[in-house]
Amino acid sequence: MQFGAYGLSTLGLGLLVIFALEHPGAMFFGGIPAWVIAAIYVGIDVLQYLGDRAYEPLTLELLVIAVGLIGARQCGLLDNLQFIPQVLGKGARSTSPAKGGAKRRKGSGPTVVAGPWGQPAHDPLEQAELDMLLDKISEGGVDSLNALERKRLDELSRKMRGS
Repeated sequence: MQFGAYGLSTLGLGLLVIFALEHPGAMFFGGIPAWVIAAIYVGIDVLQYLGDRAYEPLTLELLVIAVGLIGARQCGLLDNLQFIPQVLGKGARSTSPAKGGAKRRKGSGPTVVAGPWGQPAHDPLEQAELDMLLDKISEGGVDSLNALERKRLDELSRKMRGS
């Protein structure tokens, strides 16, 4: 059997493997886990290529999968698979303290930066009033506001800024 042209099926299989390793619990046809489907497809291809003694497409397929896994790791996927190398480069971040990154403790959850946006300092009614005044300014300019509206705009903007 002649294997002269390689199509999107090899790339599709590589993407299936990446998806299955990123989401191993994802269920496919009839509740079959994604990793089982990927393993079956790769296994069938490997057996077919070995049976046909087609070592070039077998090598190509395995290289596409390997390069895809390394590329996915570079993009931030597959972080739970430490055996896949992550080459530090333009897209990767160093987590060593010497490079300026902070090491995370094992088992620590995601960190959230606290800020003033946690609790709104104003109520939705005041926000709506401010939006209405700003819409009026965008339509007719600042001169379209009367003295009372200008005073209210100043009060609301000071309150929203927290000063």
